Amino acid sequence: MRKIYSLLVIVFLFLLAFAATFESSEIDDHCYACEEDYENDLDSGVYYFDYNDKSIESVLFDIQNAINETDASWSAGYNSVFSPNSTFDSIGLGCIIEESEDDFENNPETLIFNESLPDYFTWQDIEGVNWITPVQDQQSCGSCVAFGTISALEAVIQIELGHQLDIDLSEAHLFYCGGGSCSQGWTISRSVNYLESYGVPEESCFPYTPRQTDCDRTCPDWESQAIKVLDGSRIKYSYPPSIATVQEALIEHGPLVTSFTVYNDFFSYNSGVYVQTSDNVAGGHAVAIVGYDNNEEYWICKNSWGGNWGENGFFRIGYGECGIATTFNTYYLSGVYGGICDDYLPLSLENPYPIDGETNVDLSVNLAWFGGDPNPDDEVFYEIYFGYAEDNMSLIEKIGPYESSDNLISYQIENLVNESIYFWQIIAIDSDDSKRIGPIWKFSTIDLNSPTLNILSPISGFIYKNNGSFRKKILDENNIIIFGSINILLYLIDNGSGVEKVEIYIDNRIKDTIYEEPYNWFWDSFSISRHYLKIIAFDYAGNKAESSLNILKIF
Repeated sequence: MRKIYSLLVIVFLFLLAFAATFESSEIDDHCYACEEDYENDLDSGVYYFDYNDKSIESVLFDIQNAINETDASWSAGYNSVFSPNSTFDSIGLGCIIEESEDDFENNPETLIFNESLPDYFTWQDIEGVNWITPVQDQQSCGSCVAFGTISALEAVIQIELGHQLDIDLSEAHLFYCGGGSCSQGWTISRSVNYLESYGVPEESCFPYTPRQTDCDRTCPDWESQAIKVLDGSRIKYSYPPSIATVQEALIEHGPLVTSFTVYNDFFSYNSGVYVQTSDNVAGGHAVAIVGYDNNEEYWICKNSWGGNWGENGFFRIGYGECGIATTFNTYYLSGVYGGICDDYLPLSLENPYPIDGETNVDLSVNLAWFGGDPNPDDEVFYEIYFGYAEDNMSLIEKIGPYESSDNLISYQIENLVNESIYFWQIIAIDSDDSKRIGPIWKFSTIDLNSPTLNILSPISGFIYKNNGSFRKKILDENNIIIFGSINILLYLIDNGSGVEKVEIYIDNRIKDTIYEEPYNWFWDSFSISRHYLKIIAFDYAGNKAESSLNILKIF
């Protein structure tokens, strides 16, 4: 009996060990997958408190002494993440800082202000209106990028729509479906790219949990309610780093998403203007910038550690501290649409005339498009942007107001230039200053000139070998001999409507049609015979150019 009992105990212990090993293996596999995704990223998503076995009281005492010694104007104390009553398990950070810019010191030489901007600004109080949504808590998952991005987006939606809405978007969808990892974190660029490509639904579609969760937990119809942005971009580069550049973007676009380096003392922040007093780095963090103060030189930021941390979930931080708010690591969001936004925005701008890509348009043209607004009480203005280049259009006119039911809108434009390509775009603005940014359309005016086409290789009077890389002059200047394959090289340009296509003919039989540069063709068919090579280039106006050669091809 004792032998049976001992055997059962051994088997039981073996099974426990096997289960533990299996569970550990699953966790390791998951972490390896994260490391493969972020193999070049050094910051972890979760910070585990380590104060060298000091008591929390002793750590707070050291931080407060450092603040006093540096004459800093912020106070440290206990809060929801830094407290004797906290478990000190972990706190979520999670921003993988992709690029860095040299920190600029807090001195007048590098603090570049724009005198036309207000000295103080915050989206928490615009003529008594607070456009910032309530503070959330990411807890122990390294999902700060999603929370910082959603904080900015929720405010931008309200600002662009001109309405205060009870809006709560899903950080879980953005983070877990976008590729974020609780243990490794995420990047701001991936977050804003996901908003451009896919958008994000409301919180009820995918409620947040502070642990790694599969994307299939999101609701099945999320795409129909997803809100997207037309533009999620890094603020334009400036050097030396310009405070004014970030402030201008904040005022123009709404709250911004930024990253910075968190030091150990930051967890104990309670109030005031934070400046770094600790040398111990905890990791990267992402937050939303909602305001600034040039008099005391600080940013106002919304954090994601709950309302019982800092100044009701917000904090103020000195210009240049910890690498925050540089043009390298700060992003704006612009042009919201989809989901609930479409109930407030002007209608989509569609059915342009001339149609997109139209050719041979008259030099006097009546631009036309379909517009309107879903709200009967709204009036709509239309801004018309026009120019020779897609990235260099100018506002030429603002027309309106039109009734919301006026669907067909037009505008006459004169004195266009012959054989030119034009780009145009419409932005609709309703009574609430909500904007619908239309697509960019193009057309070309009357084009009577053919493309310019020349065959650069082969040319008469030469023999070619090795795919055309070797050539040698021959006595017969009217003959061309090719051994094996050759790359037919063309010079082709059309300054009017543009090249549409190139057709390749051998002995008057079409062999290929090329629609984009480079307009070259590799001739590798076997033959021992004379052939007639003909190439025809077409522009979008229907004009064409032709070039041909007689060739003796051997092999």
